[in-house]
Amino acid sequence: MYLDSVLDARRGGRETKGGGLWHVPDFSVSLLVRLQSKQTTNFLIAAELATKESWRLVTEQGTGFLTFVSSSRYGVPPVSLVSREDLCDQAWHQLRLMISQDTVRIFVDGKQKAEAAISLPVVPREETGTLWLGCFPAQKGGCDGFLGDIQLTREGSIIGKAGLDPAEMKVVPTTFKGDVTSALRTVPWAPFAGTRFTRPTNNSTTRAPQVKVITFPDYPGAFAVWGALGSDLGGQIWVSGASHYTEDQSAQLFRYNPDDETVARVGDVLSELKRVKLYRPREQQVKVHTKFIAGKDGFLYFATMDDPRQGYVGEEAPPWGSHLWRIKPGTTSWEHLMTIPEGVIALAGNGTDLYGLGFPHHTLFRFDTKARTATRVLVGSVEGHISRHLICDYRGHVYVPRLKYVRPNDAAHTLVEFNRQLKQVAEHPLPNYQYGAAQQCHGIIAYQTLLDHSVVFTTHTGRLFRIVVPAAETQPSRLEDLGWFHNEDRSYASGLYALSGEGEVVGFAQVRDQWSWVRFDLARRVSVSQPFPLNPPPGWSAGDCFLYGCSTRDDSGALYAAGAYRNAMGKRTPILLRIRP
Repeated sequence: MYLDSVLDARRGGRETKGGGLWHVPDFSVSLLVRLQSKQTTNFLIAAELATKESWRLVTEQGTGFLTFVSSSRYGVPPVSLVSREDLCDQAWHQLRLMISQDTVRIFVDGKQKAEAAISLPVVPREETGTLWLGCFPAQKGGCDGFLGDIQLTREGSIIGKAGLDPAEMKVVPTTFKGDVTSALRTVPWAPFAGTRFTRPTNNSTTRAPQVKVITFPDYPGAFAVWGALGSDLGGQIWVSGASHYTEDQSAQLFRYNPDDETVARVGDVLSELKRVKLYRPREQQVKVHTKFIAGKDGFLYFATMDDPRQGYVGEEAPPWGSHLWRIKPGTTSWEHLMTIPEGVIALAGNGTDLYGLGFPHHTLFRFDTKARTATRVLVGSVEGHISRHLICDYRGHVYVPRLKYVRPNDAAHTLVEFNRQLKQVAEHPLPNYQYGAAQQCHGIIAYQTLLDHSVVFTTHTGRLFRIVVPAAETQPSRLEDLGWFHNEDRSYASGLYALSGEGEVVGFAQVRDQWSWVRFDLARRVSVSQPFPLNPPPGWSAGDCFLYGCSTRDDSGALYAAGAYRNAMGKRTPILLRIRP
């Protein structure tokens, strides 16, 4: 099971019915918790069979110690397992419970804290039972805190994935009263906006990050990764390499496994078009420029596109247009959804909604992936300009820059907010959006969703903004100008990451051909930077490194960036960076 949003258990727990799989070894439970107090027992997750046999994961009243409690069938006497550290410290913690046929173990933040011997009889899988999140009605118990990223797995496979969607579960009233606007809080380490963030870092450090360069198998026309990066619900990293200056220009798809550090090729665009009999003679699909968007249906969505015949990306529609695809993680089977005449340079979504940004003139799409149709609205841009990203918030509102000439070669810049029906609800001034020619400006180049639903993003100039998102569906958001992301003024800040979802964001930025690692304090609006250790391969220069639109993270907390290195002869090679902050 998988829960891709935070449950504010102070506003009520959740209940769902199910079978005996919640009691059949080998199985494990993992979840993120942030607990506010230890004045009472906090019930995190509990399972009970119709026969009243049960297990519960709680924190003790008064101490905040993590405790596993079971009924007699898990041992004689009943098992009570305690991790002796206070978890009620208002910080996020990663918890894991593992139950085998003869042992039960509990882990906190990746470290085993306690274990005990058990002896389990066979439980029929068809036996009925109940699962609770943030409550246990039999003891009138609740939870003073937040739960997120909850997974139940058995023998490595997720159990009943759809069964833990809190929106579809029964609400169980409890006594806690939280000062919050919504019981369901989207978190930045969920599969939101094309990234998955799990096991967030609680404590900021000032040490330089550790960087490892991951190379790809060679392919025809290997050139760069144009920001085509993302992760699936299983923690695999997906990346696409562009193909330039070769006869058959066909973007390649790769999957990186963080566990064994292997890179697997997952096909190329032209081969897939030929397989589904949609290939047109002499067609080219040079790149994937979009993020890989994890949908609520478990598929990974992305778009491929051709380059314009001449000039900058954004000046004209590419001759062969774009294609929208999806792929099921764990397979190599691409599914073609639709052909689009415009160039689709960006995708964004929140698990249920999928939006795209196309050129020319900033065309906004809303894709119906079931009907395989697209709704369009023209946002507006000056000739040759295209933002590299659009933004989607947790409500399904989407944000796109608009450029209008107020006089020759002088454009006004705004951020336009649309609702799910693509109706404009607000237009916000967007200062410090561009310097130099509009054709060479990349617009929004990185963004992250925070715990409070707000979204921070950087522009081509290195300016950092925050979209403050209200709870009401119809109410427009507010845009805040936070200042320069880098403490030395302008920069190309193409890497942006939220470690804990609040307090600060980190990332990398380029100033005068030098890359810096940056920490930005959101409350004080203060930036601190240090050299970014790129560690280029032999024969390559860190000064000739290009990094684009990065914000992806894996289950271990590692960050990912992608782009290209260029050697002294001008040859580029695509790269993937793994960063441990």
